[in-house]
Amino acid sequence: MTTTAIDSRLRQAMQERGSEEFHLLIRVDQIDASHEQTLLAHGMTIRRSLSLVPTYAVSGAGAAGLSLLSVPWIQRVEEDGPVYAL
Repeated sequence: MTTTAIDSRLRQAMQERGSEEFHLLIRVDQIDASHEQTLLAHGMTIRRSLSLVPTYAVSGAGAAGLSLLSVPWIQRVEEDGPVYAL
């Protein structure tokens, strides 16, 4: 059984605000059409996919994001946000 990594604060926020939209980065084993269909079926909107490090940038309700934690090919879920150069 694979365990999806997620920060405990993000998990708690998604549980407490399950109907609010979250922008997430979903790290996966590979980018492919069947993975995309699964994300869509769980209520996520795919904003983009990144192939160098196989990741989907998605948006969706917190409850939908939590439902992905049992998907075996999802390795990590983290919050998406702005990146700043130092």
